[in-house]
Amino acid sequence: MIWVPLTIAAAGLQVLRNAAQRELTGPLGLWGAAYVRFCYGLPFGLLWLAAILIWKGASGGPGTAFFAYATIGALCQGAAMACLVVAMQGRVLAVATALSKAEVLGAALIGLAVLGDQMSALAWTGMVVATVGVSLTALAGASGALADREAVRAAGFGILSGLLFAVSSVCYRGGALAWGGDPWVGAAATRVAAQTIQSAVGGLHLALLRPAVLGAVARAWRASLWPGAAGAFSSAMLFAAFALGPSAGAVKAVQLADVLIAWALARRLWAERLTLSEWIGAGLIILGAVAVIAPIHP
Repeated sequence: MIWVPLTIAAAGLQVLRNAAQRELTGPLGLWGAAYVRFCYGLPFGLLWLAAILIWKGASGGPGTAFFAYATIGALCQGAAMACLVVAMQGRVLAVATALSKAEVLGAALIGLAVLGDQMSALAWTGMVVATVGVSLTALAGASGALADREAVRAAGFGILSGLLFAVSSVCYRGGALAWGGDPWVGAAATRVAAQTIQSAVGGLHLALLRPAVLGAVARAWRASLWPGAAGAFSSAMLFAAFALGPSAGAVKAVQLADVLIAWALARRLWAERLTLSEWIGAGLIILGAVAVIAPIHP
């Protein structure tokens, strides 16, 4: 059952990482703020791998399947983030965010097709309920913009990002399993391999197309260490959950706790009030997550 608290802890760290990244969008822009999680997170990912090796010992090893899963997962996750960055440049991010959460069901379906991950009928129902819940909350107050041309564009990027996130999640689980040996070691090795690829590809992209942004990222290293560390440890825990859990879809459903954690922080720090739709959505997320976990750990 360790994959459940791991996922919730990863969701909490993800909220903190997002908050720290948001502070960097001013000096670095959206592309630079997105890139810091990879390049500044890599050293912390290596530290996590070293700690896991000391704890568990070396076991398993890389092979063709491992490198294939890690590479495809890394590139798909990077492309998914790029889609969201493009959507963030519009006025209806809520539309793209809501549709990107279809990754929960996408990861379950792709995991079933690629890795043979089996889920109970109750777990499938829970994933549907949780997806409806997070979509309801993300779209709260955005209904007036749904027919807008910009919303259609955001919707397209949201659907594409959700599909790419789903593929990456399944690939990360596949990479950890393909490593063999202890799943903790396989998960940590997959995370380091993927983050190395993302740092290299992302750095090349910025160097060729946005060299000024790359320079700004280098100069902002002190401010970037915190989101890098939070992102690295969040990903490390999430990858471990992928390896130890029943499927990538189940893990992604429980990870929707990040929405609830973000609300709790918003209410605590800024005294924000939730709308009725958001309260209903929160209830559906919790109900769906419980349904996903219940048939696995009665």
